[in-house]
Amino acid sequence: MPWMSEADICEMYKSAKDQRAQINILAQLNACKTETIRNILLKNGITPVEPRKVKHHSKQRKLWSVEELLQLQHLINEGKNNKELSERFDRSIGAIRCVRAKLNPEIIANPSENIKIAIEIFKNNGGVLLNETA
Repeated sequence: MPWMSEADICEMYKSAKDQRAQINILAQLNACKTETIRNILLKNGITPVEPRKVKHHSKQRKLWSVEELLQLQHLINEGKNNKELSERFDRSIGAIRCVRAKLNPEIIANPSENIKIAIEIFKNNGGVLLNETA
């Protein structure tokens, strides 16, 4: 239950320059949820501003498997550019650029090396987390 009266909550909301932010402020001042403030506003005939929608990235962050790293190194050795690699692996160009900069060519280029050693060295050099189920 809010500490302020419903009339005070409505008045502060209506007079606020940024009404979206004011809902959060009123909830903090009254030690309640923003939904409680929204309900009070609705009950008093005020339609509150909708909260901002959370933006979702089109390409969710995916873990790199050992096979993908080996294939990536092979395609880099073939002369593929970041755009081609991005399309091939369905990753952003920035993700390709980041992993490409962290690859250890001596280990990744030699598939006969012990994969566990390659994973450890890659992690220790600040590489991205790998899906180690391979």
